[in-house]
Amino acid sequence: MKKYLKLICVLVFGGLVLAGQAFALVDLSEQAALEPSFSAVVVSEPKTASLGRAFDLNIELSAPATLQPEEKGDISKDFAITAVKQDSKNPLLLTLTIIPFNLGKINFEGITFVDENGATAQISPFEIEVKPTKTKIKTQGLVDIKGPYKPYNPWLIFYIAILLAAGYFAYKYHKKYQAKKAFNGQFTPLIKDDRPLDIAALDKIDKLTKSGLWEKGEYKNFYIKMVDIFRDYISLRFNFDARQYTSRELMRRLKNTPDFKANLTQTASFQGAADYVKFAKATPTLEERDKEIKTLKTIIAATKKEEIISTTPEVKKPEVKKPNEGQKL
Repeated sequence: MKKYLKLICVLVFGGLVLAGQAFALVDLSEQAALEPSFSAVVVSEPKTASLGRAFDLNIELSAPATLQPEEKGDISKDFAITAVKQDSKNPLLLTLTIIPFNLGKINFEGITFVDENGATAQISPFEIEVKPTKTKIKTQGLVDIKGPYKPYNPWLIFYIAILLAAGYFAYKYHKKYQAKKAFNGQFTPLIKDDRPLDIAALDKIDKLTKSGLWEKGEYKNFYIKMVDIFRDYISLRFNFDARQYTSRELMRRLKNTPDFKANLTQTASFQGAADYVKFAKATPTLEERDKEIKTLKTIIAATKKEEIISTTPEVKKPEVKKPNEGQKL
């Protein structure tokens, strides 16, 4: 009897254990059916954004998944996804780059992900306020449309291009006119002087040194007159108006003048020293003045015209005697 009682107790206890396990399995299956196996959660919901300005949205997945559809672009009339980045340390953390198109409060929804098993999950909708984009342009603001915004006036660019073209052609014409004006027939001196050019120039230098300008401290005026003697001599000697050139332009012209035999370095130094006194208001010393006068005389001596001495003997014409009034031919 006792053996049967023990057997009955064992069978009852085992039945209770099996029943408990069965109820637990049913409960777990029901719980698994109620809870989703795959989810997508927004880590931090932004409250505001600027129109046309991209912002990042971080989403944490419960399993590896891809955006649905996979190609980026417009998924709503209010915003578009331009980039999807996966975190290097946490592959389940995705960063979406989003650009809003409309002003005001809009709902972000419809962003769907698909895992490897085909299960889908959407982020919970949330509201965000899109504000106008701040710009430094006062006359025009960003408009509430999708697409590029051009804050410039195309007519202004057109007018600037016209002005630049006109300036370029005016500059070319001016250079051409100056080149033509540089040599226009024979140069006419201000004062007629029948003496040889070098003799007349040296005489002007002597008169300048005795004029008393240096003694009065009129150094600038002294150098101006000395440069005038130099330029008048160059004009008459090489038959172009040297007074119309700047110092740099005159040096370029003399460099290309075959008959100019003077030292170009000395000539440039002479003009540079004179410009330094005339324009920089420098005060030259007596030694510097004598040096420039000597340089000017050297230039004149190196470029003076050589007199051509004829070696052909002069043939005398026979004299024809006029008949007297009363003499018959």
